[in-house]
Amino acid sequence: MEYGETKRHVSFNLNKPEEREMFRFSRKINFSGWVKQQLAREIKRQQKPPSGETSFQVKMGDK
Repeated sequence: MEYGETKRHVSFNLNKPEEREMFRFSRKINFSGWVKQQLAREIKRQQKPPSGETSFQVKMGDK
């Protein structure tokens, strides 16, 4: 099966100074690559068990 390519869009409200700065920064970097890196990190983060919780097995001896 072939999926091809598709695009996702990000909107910036240039009337807001913080979003205007984000937009300016996004034009200086490989924005698509950066977003993909962030998505990959978030996927890995969500796949990990919550901190403090560990997975283990208890083997019961024969009685």
